Amino acid sequence: MSSPAASPANSLEVRRVFRVPREKMFAMWTETSHLEHWMCRPDPRNVVKYRQHEFRVGGKRLIENRAPDGGVFMNRGEYLEIKPPEKLVFTWAWEHFSAAGQKTAELDGTVVTVEFHDRGDSTEVVLKHEFFPDAKMRDLHQNGWNLCFDRLQERLAAVAHEGRAVEVDPAAPASLEIRRLFKAPRERVFAAWTQREQLERWMCKDEPTQDAKYVELDVRPGGRYVIEIQAPGGVLYRGHGTFLEVTPPEKLVFTWAWSRSPESETEELQTTDSVVTVELFERGSSTEMIFRHEKLSGEASRKSHQKGWEGCFEVLTRVLEASATR
Repeated sequence: MSSPAASPANSLEVRRVFRVPREKMFAMWTETSHLEHWMCRPDPRNVVKYRQHEFRVGGKRLIENRAPDGGVFMNRGEYLEIKPPEKLVFTWAWEHFSAAGQKTAELDGTVVTVEFHDRGDSTEVVLKHEFFPDAKMRDLHQNGWNLCFDRLQERLAAVAHEGRAVEVDPAAPASLEIRRLFKAPRERVFAAWTQREQLERWMCKDEPTQDAKYVELDVRPGGRYVIEIQAPGGVLYRGHGTFLEVTPPEKLVFTWAWSRSPESETEELQTTDSVVTVELFERGSSTEMIFRHEKLSGEASRKSHQKGWEGCFEVLTRVLEASATR
């Protein structure tokens, strides 16, 4: 496809300053382990995989982006210039296929230039995307890049939480994201999140000695849940919240907070409402879960919940495997 002449009418520019050194920002744009968390992912529910990534001049790129509605975007391109840690230039083209496999849209002949400018302890990213066929496609990408840059900021925060030297705003609410692939149909995984008998087999069982019981469970928008855990020494922990969204077998959203009896002046608990989002995606005979826990009270709460959820999901994996063999 021939490209129209470059002009402000069919080009866009996005600028953003990130509080991270230029070398680390360059890595966010060039390492697949980072790119899959934010590139081509304006909607955080999308699942992005690099099917091909030859990071060299002339190297090819092929990205698969699966949307919640089952549609798939296939993004492809070629690196034209690589100048670490200052500049990247690559072509940008894509095709969109509906959930039924029908091609519904495409774009070709555009070019992306990304420049990384040192701003002390920060980096200014200047992105130019040129040669769009019309204003509608340009505006679509303007919005998309801004949303992807939001995901990039989230990725930087996640990397910082992993203990790497990336600066983030300490006043910002803490959050975490966990992805798991379960060898079970989506309906079975959804049931494990919503049926009392199944929940009590894995929820809050990151410590094997913990015996968690649901004393209230009303799985509907506005419905409440209360889970009790009896700990040694007579301490009783209560996890509680309200379901905000219930869309079987795709999605759950609910608030999450803790209390304990007797109260403690030394133990930090997530006593204010945080928000949990669980999304389930069909992957053949398996199910991909994207789990997000947001609005946590701080870094200590984030670390505690990250450890707890990871342990619970290990148990959930075993529960689902056991149910499959029955």
